[in-house]
Amino acid sequence: SSGINAEYGWYRPPDVLLGSTKYSTPIDMWGVGCILSEMCTGKALFPGSTVEEELYLIFSTKGLPTEITWPGVHQIPDFIAGEWPHSVGEPIEKLGLRLDSAGVDLLDKLLKYPPRWRISAADALRHEWFSSLPPAVHSTPPTESIFSHKEVFLRSDALLAAPFRQSTKDKKRRSKAGTIV
Repeated sequence: SSGINAEYGWYRPPDVLLGSTKYSTPIDMWGVGCILSEMCTGKALFPGSTVEEELYLIFSTKGLPTEITWPGVHQIPDFIAGEWPHSVGEPIEKLGLRLDSAGVDLLDKLLKYPPRWRISAADALRHEWFSSLPPAVHSTPPTESIFSHKEVFLRSDALLAAPFRQSTKDKKRRSKAGTIV
Protein backbone atom coordinates (compact mmCIF):
# COMPACT_ATOMS: atom_id res chain seq x y z
CA SER A 1 0.00 0.00 0.00
CA SER A 2 1.66 3.21 -1.10
CA GLY A 3 0.85 6.56 0.45
CA ILE A 4 -0.34 9.63 -1.42
CA ASN A 5 0.68 13.21 -0.90
CA ALA A 6 -2.81 14.69 -0.58
CA GLU A 7 -1.70 18.03 -1.97
CA TYR A 8 -1.01 16.37 -5.32
CA GLY A 9 -2.25 12.80 -5.22
CA TRP A 10 -5.93 13.64 -5.15
CA TYR A 11 -5.57 15.17 -8.60
CA ARG A 12 -3.66 12.33 -10.30
CA PRO A 13 -5.57 10.49 -13.04
CA PRO A 14 -6.16 6.75 -12.88
CA ASP A 15 -3.69 6.07 -15.71
CA VAL A 16 -0.88 7.54 -13.57
CA LEU A 17 -2.13 5.82 -10.42
CA LEU A 18 -2.04 2.54 -12.34
CA GLY A 19 1.62 3.03 -13.21
CA SER A 20 1.76 5.04 -16.42
CA THR A 21 4.99 6.99 -16.64
CA LYS A 22 4.08 8.68 -19.92
CA TYR A 23 3.53 12.39 -19.24
CA SER A 24 1.09 14.28 -21.41
CA THR A 25 -1.14 17.30 -20.92
CA PRO A 26 -4.27 15.13 -20.47
CA ILE A 27 -2.78 14.19 -17.09
CA ASP A 28 -3.13 17.83 -16.10
CA MET A 29 -6.63 18.07 -17.53
CA TRP A 30 -7.82 15.32 -15.14
CA GLY A 31 -6.36 17.43 -12.33
CA VAL A 32 -8.23 20.49 -13.62
CA GLY A 33 -11.45 18.47 -13.44
CA CYS A 34 -10.73 17.45 -9.85
CA ILE A 35 -10.00 21.05 -8.90
CA LEU A 36 -13.15 22.32 -10.66
CA SER A 37 -15.20 19.82 -8.68
CA GLU A 38 -13.46 20.84 -5.45
CA MET A 39 -14.13 24.52 -6.15
CA CYS A 40 -17.82 23.73 -6.62
CA THR A 41 -18.21 21.55 -3.51
CA GLY A 42 -15.51 22.72 -1.12
CA LYS A 43 -14.14 19.18 -0.83
CA ALA A 44 -11.85 16.90 -2.80
CA LEU A 45 -13.58 14.67 -5.32
CA PHE A 46 -11.31 11.64 -4.74
CA PRO A 47 -9.59 12.13 -1.33
CA GLY A 48 -7.73 8.82 -1.06
CA SER A 49 -4.81 8.41 1.33
CA THR A 50 -3.18 5.60 -0.69
CA VAL A 51 -2.97 4.82 -4.39
CA GLU A 52 -5.34 1.89 -3.88
CA GLU A 53 -7.88 4.00 -1.97
CA GLU A 54 -7.65 6.75 -4.57
CA LEU A 55 -8.39 4.27 -7.37
CA TYR A 56 -11.18 2.69 -5.32
CA LEU A 57 -12.82 6.13 -4.91
CA ILE A 58 -12.45 6.94 -8.61
CA PHE A 59 -13.86 3.59 -9.71
CA SER A 60 -16.69 3.74 -7.16
CA THR A 61 -17.67 7.22 -8.32
CA LYS A 62 -17.12 6.96 -12.08
CA GLY A 63 -17.75 3.25 -12.43
CA LEU A 64 -15.31 0.42 -12.93
CA PRO A 65 -13.62 0.97 -16.30
CA THR A 66 -14.48 -1.43 -19.09
CA GLU A 67 -13.06 -1.90 -22.56
CA ILE A 68 -15.84 0.43 -23.72
CA THR A 69 -15.14 3.25 -21.24
CA TRP A 70 -11.35 2.77 -21.36
CA PRO A 71 -10.07 0.70 -24.29
CA GLY A 72 -6.99 -1.29 -23.26
CA VAL A 73 -7.63 -1.05 -19.51
CA HIS A 74 -7.57 -4.83 -19.15
CA GLN A 75 -3.98 -4.90 -20.44
CA ILE A 76 -2.72 -2.64 -17.62
CA PRO A 77 -0.94 -4.93 -15.12
CA ASP A 78 -1.83 -2.87 -12.03
CA PHE A 79 -5.49 -2.80 -13.07
CA ILE A 80 -5.60 -6.55 -13.55
CA ALA A 81 -3.93 -7.14 -10.17
CA GLY A 82 -6.28 -4.86 -8.25
CA GLU A 83 -9.46 -5.73 -6.43
CA TRP A 84 -11.81 -3.00 -7.53
CA PRO A 85 -15.45 -2.24 -6.73
CA HIS A 86 -17.86 -3.51 -9.36
CA SER A 87 -19.64 -0.19 -9.63
CA VAL A 88 -21.46 1.40 -12.53
CA GLY A 89 -20.74 4.79 -10.95
CA GLU A 90 -22.98 7.80 -10.63
CA PRO A 91 -23.86 10.48 -13.15
CA ILE A 92 -21.77 13.59 -12.46
CA GLU A 93 -24.89 15.66 -11.81
CA LYS A 94 -25.65 13.41 -8.81
CA LEU A 95 -22.40 14.30 -7.04
CA GLY A 96 -23.78 17.44 -5.40
CA LEU A 97 -21.89 19.84 -7.62
CA ARG A 98 -23.20 23.34 -8.11
CA LEU A 99 -22.90 23.19 -11.88
CA ASP A 100 -25.37 23.81 -14.65
CA SER A 101 -25.58 21.39 -17.58
CA ALA A 102 -22.68 23.11 -19.39
CA GLY A 103 -20.50 22.80 -16.28
CA VAL A 104 -21.41 19.12 -15.91
CA ASP A 105 -20.51 18.59 -19.58
CA LEU A 106 -17.11 20.26 -19.10
CA LEU A 107 -16.37 18.23 -15.96
CA ASP A 108 -17.35 15.02 -17.75
CA LYS A 109 -14.94 15.86 -20.59
CA LEU A 110 -12.13 16.57 -18.12
CA LEU A 111 -12.61 13.30 -16.22
CA LYS A 112 -12.56 10.78 -19.07
CA TYR A 113 -10.68 7.57 -18.32
CA PRO A 114 -8.54 7.33 -21.48
CA PRO A 115 -6.15 10.30 -21.54
CA ARG A 116 -6.69 10.77 -25.30
CA TRP A 117 -10.44 11.26 -24.69
CA ARG A 118 -9.97 14.15 -22.22
CA ILE A 119 -10.70 17.64 -23.46
CA SER A 120 -7.64 19.73 -24.31
CA ALA A 121 -6.86 22.92 -22.42
CA ALA A 122 -7.58 25.02 -25.51
CA ASP A 123 -10.94 23.32 -26.10
CA ALA A 124 -11.80 23.59 -22.40
CA LEU A 125 -11.23 27.35 -22.50
CA ARG A 126 -13.59 27.60 -25.48
CA HIS A 127 -16.21 25.43 -23.77
CA GLU A 128 -19.70 26.87 -23.52
CA TRP A 129 -19.46 26.94 -19.70
CA PHE A 130 -17.16 29.98 -19.93
CA SER A 131 -19.37 31.83 -22.44
CA SER A 132 -20.86 34.26 -19.92
CA LEU A 133 -17.44 35.74 -19.13
CA PRO A 134 -16.55 39.02 -20.83
CA PRO A 135 -14.42 38.50 -23.98
CA ALA A 136 -11.45 40.32 -22.41
CA VAL A 137 -11.10 37.56 -19.81
CA HIS A 138 -10.11 35.08 -22.51
CA SER A 139 -7.02 37.12 -23.39
CA THR A 140 -5.96 37.79 -19.80
CA PRO A 141 -2.21 37.17 -19.39
CA PRO A 142 -1.30 34.21 -17.15
CA THR A 143 0.25 36.60 -14.61
CA GLU A 144 -3.01 38.53 -14.20
CA SER A 145 -6.20 37.55 -12.38
CA ILE A 146 -9.57 37.52 -14.11
CA PHE A 147 -10.64 39.73 -11.21
CA SER A 148 -8.45 42.50 -12.64
CA HIS A 149 -11.34 43.05 -15.06
CA LYS A 150 -13.85 45.35 -13.40
CA GLU A 151 -16.68 43.40 -15.06
CA VAL A 152 -15.82 40.23 -13.08
CA PHE A 153 -16.44 39.92 -9.36
CA LEU A 154 -17.47 37.37 -6.75
CA ARG A 155 -20.96 36.90 -5.49
CA SER A 156 -22.16 35.27 -2.32
CA ASP A 157 -22.73 31.53 -2.10
CA ALA A 158 -26.40 32.18 -1.42
CA LEU A 159 -26.76 33.51 -4.97
CA LEU A 160 -24.67 30.79 -6.58
CA ALA A 161 -26.52 28.62 -9.07
CA ALA A 162 -23.37 28.02 -11.14
CA PRO A 163 -20.12 29.97 -11.06
CA PHE A 164 -20.62 31.97 -14.25
CA ARG A 165 -24.37 31.82 -14.79
CA GLN A 166 -26.55 34.63 -13.54
CA SER A 167 -30.06 34.46 -12.18
CA THR A 168 -32.63 36.82 -13.69
CA LYS A 169 -31.98 39.21 -10.81
CA ASP A 170 -28.22 38.97 -11.42
CA LYS A 171 -28.65 39.57 -15.17
CA LYS A 172 -30.32 42.89 -14.40
CA ARG A 173 -27.43 43.76 -12.08
CA ARG A 174 -24.88 42.56 -14.67
CA SER A 175 -25.98 45.09 -17.21
CA LYS A 176 -25.05 47.78 -14.71
CA ALA A 177 -22.10 46.20 -12.96
CA GLY A 178 -20.45 43.50 -15.09
CA THR A 179 -20.17 39.72 -14.82
CA ILE A 180 -20.84 38.17 -11.45
CA VAL A 181 -18.66 35.18 -10.64
